[in-house]
Amino acid sequence: MSFTTHASLRALLLGAIGCQAEDPRCADPTPLLVASGAASGFEKCADGAINRVTSATFDPTNSGEACRGDEPSGGCLTDADCSAGTNGRCVHRVGFEGIPFCNCEYACATEADCPTGSVCVPPEFGSGTSYPRCVEAACRGGSDCASGECGLVDFFDGCSQITELRCRNAEVDACRGDGDCVHLGAGASCDNERGGGAFTCVRQSCIIGRPLLVAGAPRVAPTVRRADWRRVTRPSEAS
Repeated sequence: MSFTTHASLRALLLGAIGCQAEDPRCADPTPLLVASGAASGFEKCADGAINRVTSATFDPTNSGEACRGDEPSGGCLTDADCSAGTNGRCVHRVGFEGIPFCNCEYACATEADCPTGSVCVPPEFGSGTSYPRCVEAACRGGSDCASGECGLVDFFDGCSQITELRCRNAEVDACRGDGDCVHLGAGASCDNERGGGAFTCVRQSCIIGRPLLVAGAPRVAPTVRRADWRRVTRPSEAS
């Protein structure tokens, strides 16, 4: 994920009026900004934990490439085919096998664009995401959690992007920020496996075959007609 940060004024203001932060575990929180400089609704604690603190409004533009029309598969051809949600676009994507396809994608501007149990997050969250989208949310902010922290899960497991909001729980969580997971090597992060559970150090666990790419194009072996995979039918079975 990629964000612009600025010095946090929140802690200074709270100190000046003799107040404590809503959650004392999140020390020196710094607001995270989207690429345009606008608020994201998230803040980063000094220990690396990222929490959602409020809702925000985003530009619902999807900058993904439009469907070309010659893709071998997909569920749409034009934006008009994408009417199941807000700001639907039919975009060109390339699968793990290097095969292009068309897919409907629905951008959100606010929480009002999302179904119950989800919130709108900016494209800065999520690998390869080009638009703000609705993601599963067990919480919307600190007030929804006993811990006072509604944590961000933003993890690519090797097959798909997992972006969710889950309450932090100091009694069961094994980590708070990616810095707690450096002992596992590159690619490890403090996240939450899909479906809930505790925040813990995770690495890519989904491994699928990928073609060799040369100049961006998949390099595969030539097709050869063969029959050695067939089940041989004995004469007694055929009669």
